[in-house]
Amino acid sequence: MTLFDRVFSGSDAVYGLTEGAIDAAIEKHGADKAVSFPNTAYSLPCYYAVTGTKVTNLGELKEALGVAKSLMTREKRLNDAFMSGVATALCAEFIEVLKYIDGAEPYSEPCYGHLADAVIRELGVPLVT
Repeated sequence: MTLFDRVFSGSDAVYGLTEGAIDAAIEKHGADKAVSFPNTAYSLPCYYAVTGTKVTNLGELKEALGVAKSLMTREKRLNDAFMSGVATALCAEFIEVLKYIDGAEPYSEPCYGHLADAVIRELGVPLVT
């Protein structure tokens, strides 16, 4: 198994988990159910950074999953492996946002969960250095 095969099989596995989680959430809550991380203007910050598109409900999240899938080209070139990694990171964000449906707080101390915009701004430069 080559490194490319490992990257692509990992991306496929995460994609499958994500698709199942989104389908289950749509079945339970309906496609119009709002999704967003709390206290952020970007709903899904990573997806917004990559695509410039906001996702506001489960139906749009399902469509966004198609965008992530389109990044998983499976060509054995370095750029394709990197883009599969981006798709995997987006899938992880999709799974994570499902934990916050209906204002749920999925983490308790000492874990923090999603960092709100105000926390990111407060940390500023020390966060990235």
